[in-house]
Amino acid sequence: MSFVRPEVVEALVRWREALLGLLLFLCGGWFVLTGYGLYGIGGWIAVAIGALLVWEGVLRARFPRQGGGPGVVDIDERQITWFGPTGGGSVSLDALRLIAIRRTHAGSATSDFFWEFEDTDGNSLSVPGDAENADALFDALAALPGVDYEAIIAASGRPDEGLAIVWHRPSGRLH
Repeated sequence: MSFVRPEVVEALVRWREALLGLLLFLCGGWFVLTGYGLYGIGGWIAVAIGALLVWEGVLRARFPRQGGGPGVVDIDERQITWFGPTGGGSVSLDALRLIAIRRTHAGSATSDFFWEFEDTDGNSLSVPGDAENADALFDALAALPGVDYEAIIAASGRPDEGLAIVWHRPSGRLH
């Protein structure tokens, strides 16, 4: 028997990194205000690390994820692979040309949010946003120069149908 509602547990798990960062920030602040010498210096370090954890945790918690959708996302050696029930594919982070978010009004029977990846050779990969392990894309996309998580969050949360380009490789730069 559980004394905490499942929705509350899910929210705490989703925001755990931000909450841990806030706790570290507050503890560090207490050491800054009350400590001397090394305790004060350690407090400033804890405040800085806590602030970074809060920032990262808020971005991660707001990043689109649903789960339970078709297929599985696997990220290995800078390669994004989607294993779907009727197909799949992969694309290398090093060869990515653009990333887009596609919204549809497909209803509850199918996904209405898709990641669209296109590489420099013109190959494309469409990944349902609710595929298993799709939230692993958060860490994978950090390797791209100039990735804008706010643009991704905004595009994935908009109610209208359409395609929004959320990242493109700067001209002339392939890694």
